[in-house]
Amino acid sequence: MDDKKIVKYEYKIPEHMISAIINGDYSGLEFYSAEDVKILNQFLHDVYMRHGIGHWTLEDNAESEFTHSNDVLGRIGCNIVNMLYIVIK
Repeated sequence: MDDKKIVKYEYKIPEHMISAIINGDYSGLEFYSAEDVKILNQFLHDVYMRHGIGHWTLEDNAESEFTHSNDVLGRIGCNIVNMLYIVIK
């Protein structure tokens, strides 16, 4: 019998970065600094290294909200969405 389980990790992600994370479409980030894109790529790499191969998805009924910090850019206020990184272990 297979003892694998699904593990979900929740992250607060800036709303404007969702398409880049889910679809690999960075065109929505063209108005942001190259440093923000570099930070996003480092964040994605760090999540992969911490948890292994996984899949990004939005929480059911995900709605954006403004907050003063997020898991990608740190203490920079913006609209965020809770996203899940799902791993089978």
